[in-house]
Amino acid sequence: MDLITFYTLLPQQVQAWPARKETPAMEGAGIIHSDFKQKFINAEVIPYSELIKFNSWQEAHQKGKIRIEGREYLICDGDMIYFRHG
Repeated sequence: MDLITFYTLLPQQVQAWPARKETPAMEGAGIIHSDFKQKFINAEVIPYSELIKFNSWQEAHQKGKIRIEGREYLICDGDMIYFRHG
């Protein structure tokens, strides 16, 4: 079926989202909400396998492990993503 799963994080919630392999970040944002796609700025990304080495998203961010990716970034299976939108 060529599906992957990416995740979004809120302070009290982790949400899993299915997507086709090689889905660009902007399209992934649109899976969550059409406004996210239309007003996409960028995506903060870290693979789950990296995030679990830290106590929190904030700690991973402080250590410089969160990448900033643009609209053409191809989402990978297990990516933890925070979408920035205007």
